[in-house]
Amino acid sequence: MKRLSDKRQISIFCSILLIGDTWSGKSALVYRFISKEYHFIPYPTTGIDNCSLKYEVNDGNKSEIILITIWDTTGAELFSPLIKQYIKKVQGIMVVYNTREHDGCIICG
Repeated sequence: MKRLSDKRQISIFCSILLIGDTWSGKSALVYRFISKEYHFIPYPTTGIDNCSLKYEVNDGNKSEIILITIWDTTGAELFSPLIKQYIKKVQGIMVVYNTREHDGCIICG
């Protein structure tokens, strides 16, 4: 896949929602997706944040433009009703948890 910045027509739209506990690293994953480098995010996400990137996929016969949108959600339970509305509109969900926390994966369940 090749990252694009031009105005060519998008043929596939893909939305992915990141869910997990507060401080599990969701925002750091989004930053890594955008910039191709790791960066510690020193503040938690409030509500929902997103980013989008276009990629070109070429299978040899034809080339398609894919728009990938990643929705970064807060881990705070206060925003659970808001997050449930976004779950209905995405094609994929990624559960993120901290492997250093004993209950990290259990909390996501």
